[in-house]
Amino acid sequence: MDIVILHINDVYEIAAVNGGKEGGYARLAYLIDSLREENPNLLVVHAGDFLSPSLIGNLKDDSGNKIKGRHMIEAMNASGVDVVTFGNHEFDIKEEELQNRIDESTFKWISANVYHNQQGKKEPFMQKNKCIPPTMTAYFVDGNDTFSLGLVGVTLPFNKKDFVHYGNVELTLKKVLDTISADQTLLLTHLERNQDREVASRFPSVPLIMGGHDHYHFMDTVGSVLVAKADANLRTVWKHNLRYDFESKGLKVNSELIKLNSSIPESKSVLEVVNRWLEFAKERAGSSGFQLDKVVWQGDSVWECRETVIRAQQTNFGHAVANAMKEFTEAEVALLNSGSLRYDDQLTGIITEGDILKALPFGGSVSYTKIKGDDLSNIVWIGLDTNKGTGGYLQIPGATIENGRVLLNGEPIDTGKMYSVCTSRFMASGKESNLEVLKNFSWEIPNREQGSSNDIRHMTIKYLENVN
Repeated sequence: MDIVILHINDVYEIAAVNGGKEGGYARLAYLIDSLREENPNLLVVHAGDFLSPSLIGNLKDDSGNKIKGRHMIEAMNASGVDVVTFGNHEFDIKEEELQNRIDESTFKWISANVYHNQQGKKEPFMQKNKCIPPTMTAYFVDGNDTFSLGLVGVTLPFNKKDFVHYGNVELTLKKVLDTISADQTLLLTHLERNQDREVASRFPSVPLIMGGHDHYHFMDTVGSVLVAKADANLRTVWKHNLRYDFESKGLKVNSELIKLNSSIPESKSVLEVVNRWLEFAKERAGSSGFQLDKVVWQGDSVWECRETVIRAQQTNFGHAVANAMKEFTEAEVALLNSGSLRYDDQLTGIITEGDILKALPFGGSVSYTKIKGDDLSNIVWIGLDTNKGTGGYLQIPGATIENGRVLLNGEPIDTGKMYSVCTSRFMASGKESNLEVLKNFSWEIPNREQGSSNDIRHMTIKYLENVN
């Protein structure tokens, strides 16, 4: 028997990206319809991260409520997605918002290790008043034969919210896999690559792990187990061709990476859904002075804004935003918390005003002050070392830590000098982890010529327009 699984992960945009050349749920829907015509034994799975972050998700409807993933659920429902597991970004939104999105889904949610924490009581999340199960079993029929395929979902404990409890991944899998009576069982995971590899080594009887969280495509082989992930934003999808032999009870997996580009047509019905939301976004953004389609930069560079990277190291996109702040305030040092950068992908080819709004959905003004060198040195140390791997990791152009010393532009910070420093209003309010000390300084709003906007998004757009 031949079965096809279409596997996607980490999708933050319902529309095509890279100037419309790649991705988009309308293309995915066309591919799903085409494959289903060839073989009705098709299962479409999503390995998590889709409710947040996005530009549309932070816009408000006519009732004043933020969209918070409603557009994504509508596009996924229309496209024909069958089953998903939680990604860490599903917990960016509020508890009630998440519950609404789950209930709006026509596809199934599964999770073996994610629980709803309600006043210390840990229960499964609910979907339309039914417990979200740890597993699901799909049945495929070929003549008189029926093949049962088990699927288990697990998620890494990356986004720890009070209303969420994560069980240990490996202990959970060990317990749950023993309860499944399907002919074969696969995993749908939202883990880091090394974690997926460890799971593969611990559970060699699982032939295929379909993963998310990493934003680039790969296929790892760990013993006899395959570990696959596709590119973010539907730039690619994995088509896993499964062949099951009823006599030997063996399953063979032959996987094909499909580039979801302009060579694939778009489903008209899903495109209508996507375009309706895009028009909504243009209208709302336009009222704030932005043109979503306006190109602000074009070239061959790859701008790094993936969350796992930008929260652990200095990147060109992080520095572009920080340099835009410096340019606006004429400060010597810019402190930009990586948690404010929410694109969670790489920007290539062109950058539009819409991309800037997606990267900086919270916007906000910029303030400046004077900070003595010894205090600044401590702040930089916290931002680059203590907060590494979190949203409090700072993008600071020119700052490094070498041999236990904080350097600025290659020179040790002068502990007695007063440095002009700029940062966001959020940071200046002392709201970032381990950087509460910033609220103790006297921050001022820059006085700029008429027409200049003290909005970090406008600053970044202006800066990139002048970058070669």
